[in-house]
Amino acid sequence: MLAMKQKKNPNSPGQAHRGSVESFSSIALMTRNRYSQRRKNDRKPLRIFQANVGKIPPAHDCALALADSERYDIVLLQEPWTAHTETRSLTKTHPAYDTFAPVGMWNNNDTRPRVMTYARRDPRLLADQIRPFQTRGILWLMINGMMVVNFYRQNDKRDALNTLLRWSVPERCLVAGDFNARHRSWQTGQTTNRGQEIAG
Repeated sequence: MLAMKQKKNPNSPGQAHRGSVESFSSIALMTRNRYSQRRKNDRKPLRIFQANVGKIPPAHDCALALADSERYDIVLLQEPWTAHTETRSLTKTHPAYDTFAPVGMWNNNDTRPRVMTYARRDPRLLADQIRPFQTRGILWLMINGMMVVNFYRQNDKRDALNTLLRWSVPERCLVAGDFNARHRSWQTGQTTNRGQEIAG
């Protein structure tokens, strides 16, 4: 579990607090130019794991354990488990991964992150989080020169999708997540209007 202390200045960019989470060997938010590890060989393809864990603590733990046991480099979770106290924002961590969230702090369901991304602690991986838009439903992480985007859209909300469609997509990019939309390109069954719109 990850704990972060509440900041006094809500306008300042999020940064990790290590003091209360050393026993978990994890920090939460790695903002641009704060996290750097060197990648010696970038020819190995990235292995990426994606799942919606439905805000369920055991499902979140299981997804991280499975991803680690299968040696995935990146874990993209939608609807992660989160909690909060008066001074801390909490989520699940894993000793093999660094944890990234799209928001610095949360104190209720209206501010909690809808996605969480984990990058394996490996000297061959260089991960750098960027925030082109303020959103709880999208997380952008540049990994070894490739943009990996973790996305979640609620059934009745269009905001995250509109934000994603406004974003200028770089050359090397993967967008994955839970769009809450069906289309025969990625799922059997009847296509929804939103699925048709996304598939273009």
